[in-house]
Amino acid sequence: MKSEASDFGFGAILWDLDGTLWDHAGAVEWALGRFCRRNGLDHDLFRPVYLRHSDRLWGLYEEGRATVEEVRRGRFQEALEELAISVPDLDGEIEHYLTEYGSQPRLLPGAIDVLERLHGQVPMALITNGFADTQRAKLAGADLGRFFDAVAISAEVGLHKPCPGLFHHALGGLGVPPAAALHIGDSWAADVLGAAAAGLAGAIWVRRDGAAPGAAPPAGFRFAAVDRLSELLPLLGRWIPRLA
Repeated sequence: MKSEASDFGFGAILWDLDGTLWDHAGAVEWALGRFCRRNGLDHDLFRPVYLRHSDRLWGLYEEGRATVEEVRRGRFQEALEELAISVPDLDGEIEHYLTEYGSQPRLLPGAIDVLERLHGQVPMALITNGFADTQRAKLAGADLGRFFDAVAISAEVGLHKPCPGLFHHALGGLGVPPAAALHIGDSWAADVLGAAAAGLAGAIWVRRDGAAPGAAPPAGFRFAAVDRLSELLPLLGRWIPRLA
């Protein structure tokens, strides 16, 4: 899967946030545990049901078949209904959960190292699907905003990955055409195939937990896979020699 080409002339790098730079899974575990304790729920019972509904609704959102607000509330409501459990003031509890989830400075290992090395060397933008307030809280809490020349959050822009529009919106903020840009993210569908559909020159897939790729990107699209962020700098040094 890894490309051996040397210089692809990338003029900008786009980054995904959740699961790529920020520890989404760890934050969910911590905040969901606190949600369960506050409401007297069995975490081991509630967690898999909640995650199943959350994954389904986020999938529908990426397909354009659910709104961000339907995801925000629906994953909790549907999980509780399936388990025949009632939580008083569910809307307040959801906001409490999101505040705790987003306020944690949870960066994945190697995130700061690679961002600091690239900062000022190549224009960078962040593109992320998510709730505006939550994603902004993550950027502030982890002090990530300083690394990016543009930030595109789906709920703010009204577009979402894998739709090309969110990629194009971020690149417009950088003044770089899609054909000169590289995207880095952990979702095969939203990040790799999304970048290809948006006309970007290439993508690097941050493969988590042995995930398998999906459908192949189109011919001529440059891509590679890494398992850890620490593998990015050597790869980028080969793809963008000025960074070596």
